Amino acid sequence: MLFISHELTQQNINSNKSYKYFSKLQLVQLEKQFCTDKYLCRRRCTDMAQELNLTERQVKVRFQNQRMKFKKEQEQRAYSDIPFVHS
Repeated sequence: MLFISHELTQQNINSNKSYKYFSKLQLVQLEKQFCTDKYLCRRRCTDMAQELNLTERQVKVRFQNQRMKFKKEQEQRAYSDIPFVHS
């Protein structure tokens, strides 16, 4: 019977997930596209991935993260605009 420690398997899982940092050029292009359109159609996602030498998944996840960040910022802005009434 083979026993594998939890630490060893966790290390293997973590080592397989390497984080890919975007270059400045990639970030500029992604941000420019995000300002134009918050949602990408499949075709545009594929094109951007090829243009920027990224995977479609990287582009898709970046846009998802940007939308969440944008939503949170909008909510914070709306919340901070509400005057506080001290009772």
